Amino acid sequence: MVDKRRKEDLTEDLRQRLAKYYHKRLNHAPISPLMPDMDEKLDKFYVPPKIFEKNHRKIGAAEKEKGTPVTSYRHLICKTSKFGDHVFIVGEAGMGKSSCATMCALKWANQFSPTNTINEQDENYSNLRSFESAKLERIIQSNSVFKQNFRPKTELDDQFQDDTFFQKVEFLFHLTLRDCCHLCDLTDIIQDQLINTIYQDDEKSAALCTLRSVLYNKKCVIIVDGLDEWTHPNETNYRCSEKDKVIPHLAPNIDATVLITSRPWRMSQQRVKDTSIDTYMEIEGTTDMLFLLHKTINSLNETVTENKTLPDFLRFIRNMKIEHLLSVPIISMLLVCLWFDGEHESSSLCGIYAYTIEMFVRKPLPMPTVSLKTISFPQCFKDKEHAHTYYSVIMELAQLAFTTLFSNDQTSSLVFKKVDVMAHDHLVFVLKSGILQETKAASLIKKSSSYSFIHKTVQEFLAALYMSHRTEEFYRVFKPYYENNTDSADVSQVFIFLCGLNIELANEMSVMISDRPSHSKEQIPPEVRTIFSGYVEAQDNCIKVSDIKLLLYRFDYLMFGNSELLNDLLLINKSKVRFIHACSETNETTLREVFICSTDTLTNVWMCEQTGKYDLSACNCLQDLCIVGSEVTDIVVNTKCLVSLDLTNVSERVQYSMLQSLQRESVNFKEFRIEIITNMNLFYQTLPRLKHLEKLNIIIADLSDKAFPLLPASLTDVYLYQVKMTAPSLINLIERLEKKQS
Repeated sequence: MVDKRRKEDLTEDLRQRLAKYYHKRLNHAPISPLMPDMDEKLDKFYVPPKIFEKNHRKIGAAEKEKGTPVTSYRHLICKTSKFGDHVFIVGEAGMGKSSCATMCALKWANQFSPTNTINEQDENYSNLRSFESAKLERIIQSNSVFKQNFRPKTELDDQFQDDTFFQKVEFLFHLTLRDCCHLCDLTDIIQDQLINTIYQDDEKSAALCTLRSVLYNKKCVIIVDGLDEWTHPNETNYRCSEKDKVIPHLAPNIDATVLITSRPWRMSQQRVKDTSIDTYMEIEGTTDMLFLLHKTINSLNETVTENKTLPDFLRFIRNMKIEHLLSVPIISMLLVCLWFDGEHESSSLCGIYAYTIEMFVRKPLPMPTVSLKTISFPQCFKDKEHAHTYYSVIMELAQLAFTTLFSNDQTSSLVFKKVDVMAHDHLVFVLKSGILQETKAASLIKKSSSYSFIHKTVQEFLAALYMSHRTEEFYRVFKPYYENNTDSADVSQVFIFLCGLNIELANEMSVMISDRPSHSKEQIPPEVRTIFSGYVEAQDNCIKVSDIKLLLYRFDYLMFGNSELLNDLLLINKSKVRFIHACSETNETTLREVFICSTDTLTNVWMCEQTGKYDLSACNCLQDLCIVGSEVTDIVVNTKCLVSLDLTNVSERVQYSMLQSLQRESVNFKEFRIEIITNMNLFYQTLPRLKHLEKLNIIIADLSDKAFPLLPASLTDVYLYQVKMTAPSLINLIERLEKKQS
């Protein structure tokens, strides 16, 4: 009886020691991916993961399986309601595997704590967007990526709310495999990592007996975090089967649930037998990124006197056009830290991606063989010491990014099989870092894998980095690729990165982009947005203005908000402009220079409330002219090639000048729109002389004093709005038009 009570006491003592140890040692995580010493209580910024259960036999199939959402701890750990299964949670770097594993241990330990350390910090999902809700909702609704990624709170209310499940788990052992490559038996690893830590030397013998009893007789869960960081020991005294060399093993007569986290590349390179996987799950980030951002910012606000807000952070993300990076939790937290630290005030896209590369290669990883030759890294890599250390690895990875992205076979540009440009130890290094991902391919006859980068934009940044150093590859590979893929090649992001990495090459690339015919129906063609964004990136990377010679033919001041930057680009391209939509914010001096220098290229001119006098007499290719407002006081135009003209509420002098010019020459003139006629006699004289006019729009005019003028024989369409005229004149006009159409 005494022995039984003693055994029960020792068992309960082990449970209490484990719970206390988890609360003290596990409830923290780095809040800054670049500064591990800057940590925070995990429960203060933890958000449940987005997990899907999938059929592991179909992993790598051509059609990606969607899977079944996992929304409870019971489903995660013990779906079948019995203990003894092998559960695998697989996910890429920074998706939250370790945080999820740690939180399971804390949830279990929490039931034995006198104070509920986790639930005190939890926020109710029903209040998810109560903080600064009006500002926040406006920003989310203004951005399609935000609307898609930030899910409504009603979808999240029941995510992982079943903490009571852990009452069924009598013991939970949380293990990390990073530091135990000298062991392969899970019982030994528990002894090494837990028993040897929570017991004194004179207590360990009894504790081991208790451990064995617990493992054989209690409902146990063993969480094994980081299979990708473990390799089987090489010592000859380990007589393990090939199966047991792939994953740490447990004695077959121990019925404990073993939950293992891993990266996909590890599951591909050292494959676990299908029969050893009872449940296979993939983690794809967090259930609610908005909530994670909110918690992270709140936690960081505790370190400053002036609080920062989530809406301001989302504006930064939107302005930098990096919304897509918020899909990866660890990159999201990096972006919050960069923004919070003020780095965003001087940050460029290249700088953000350089920080991202630095974050992945700074992890404790096995040192690959690296080249010692010195190299000139771009400005954005300044002070990135780990990137400099692993320069040769990063450049091999950049070469891989370049060769795959601009492959003639576009089906394998993002997901590919060939990685032979990388040395084997370098390949292992980047796989372990998380920048490159490996997934096993479904095949019954051979072992093969497919690879991809953590995000397409990371691949594009590295491809641009490679091109910036190996400029000959621009001509050998990129230029033919771009010319041969006229419809499908979207190189805008690579170009933007190149503007910050190698402006000379970007200048050449801008010619190719601007010369390609655009079939877009957008108000601002994509190539215009691309060149504009590239100019901004060049400025953000402190490129000298005199070195920026980006080619742009089209300038629309009404569509772009930043007229100062547009004026800069206009000055650079003043002799090459084809289309300009000027307004009051257009630099008047530069605009005059454009009319002098772009005489052989300018075809479209719109001037909206633009002040000043202008001479377009040398613009011998001008086809479309629109003048809105009376601010233009005088104008001279070459109407030889003019096809359409719009005069909206212009000054009397401008209207007179244009009508006179049309009388002299209008051989190609087909469309005329005029609003508020100030010189009726001259208008009546001019109209019959427009021998090729097809469409006429008259807005706001009094034609009641005179009969409607003679119309050119070519005229087919007349549009009148707020025009006063006599009934006979209107009837006569209709009859003449009907006669033309019959």
